Amino acid sequence: MANPIALPLYDKIPRKNTLQRLFDILIFFLLLSLLIYRFLFLKKHGLTWLLAFLCESWFTFTWALVISTKWNPVDYKTYPDRLLQRVPELPSVDMFVTTADPVLEPPIITVNTVLSLLAIDYPAHKLACYVSDDGCSPITYYSLVEASKFAKIWVPFCKKYNIHVRAPFRYFSSNPQTFGGSSSDFQQEWKRMKDEYERLSHKIEDAVQKSVPSDFTGDFAEFSNIECKNHPAIIKVICENKTSLLDGLPHLVYISREKRPKHPHHYKAGAMNVLFNRCSVGTQKYQSNDDASDADVGRFTFNESPIFVPSTTILVVHLTALVVSLLKLQPPLARDGYGLGLGETRLEATKSTWDKAALAAANTNSKTLNAIFCGVSPDEFHRISHMTIAKES
Repeated sequence: MANPIALPLYDKIPRKNTLQRLFDILIFFLLLSLLIYRFLFLKKHGLTWLLAFLCESWFTFTWALVISTKWNPVDYKTYPDRLLQRVPELPSVDMFVTTADPVLEPPIITVNTVLSLLAIDYPAHKLACYVSDDGCSPITYYSLVEASKFAKIWVPFCKKYNIHVRAPFRYFSSNPQTFGGSSSDFQQEWKRMKDEYERLSHKIEDAVQKSVPSDFTGDFAEFSNIECKNHPAIIKVICENKTSLLDGLPHLVYISREKRPKHPHHYKAGAMNVLFNRCSVGTQKYQSNDDASDADVGRFTFNESPIFVPSTTILVVHLTALVVSLLKLQPPLARDGYGLGLGETRLEATKSTWDKAALAAANTNSKTLNAIFCGVSPDEFHRISHMTIAKES
């Protein structure tokens, strides 16, 4: 039952947004004015304005949706130190680690992944780590067994000194002062942890070189006489927090699903499907994979859309044209009903100074030149056309 007087884990802090709201309101009224203007003169401009009206209406709708999500911005202030005060309310968390080939995915990398998950700052009795080995490798199982022994001293060390970088190979590759402290007790424990991790690494490397960790007896009996793509399901509980100790080790379970040659297994996706369907997992799941994770891929925000910049530019141009029209900074509509574009000017026709006799003479001369061009050679026509007096011909 939840504690009614428990302190909240976070607070919402409203952010002042007055200037941005005024700017958004101004843009909204300009958009509304543009749509009204389009609608009123829709009959005079036909299909072109109808398409523009529909596009601008859709743009206004999407813009309003985006602004509505940003109308009341807030900041969150979290209190992680209050988390342990509400342990009974915390949900159970299942963590999945998948691997398929001890050659392409070295067991030492899988071991570091598992150790970093087991040392998470969370109540141990509410954590469970499931390792799915799709290659059914005894080397992977052996590495996890040895890692569980090292975890008995590694997990308390991380929680005692509040270590945030919990993958041993990453942690021990840096100076101890970087992720810990400078006290003599810490220095001694750090050195002891590093020695234990190096022993663990040597054991795993030796097992990889031998291809088999030990004789197929005891816990390894189920791995004898099996094939990678033809074997029954193997489930091994490596570590179990039976007494539900808050500071103990989380559950660690090894799973290798059943595979048969005539049944498609769908690779790691099929392995994850088995974990989701067969394991007793909670609603909240933290998933880990040795492959590169693509977090937030395909995440779309309106402001990052490549359509946003040109659409905004077109909108600004339209709004500017509307303001110019409302302020009567351009000439009125012409007699044919079409106005001038932004920045355009109308050239007035000048009165002709030619009389009818001059126009008739010019027309006759043009016909004469056309007849001469058709009756003489090009060189002769060039000579005739450059004469000033008819007698020169």
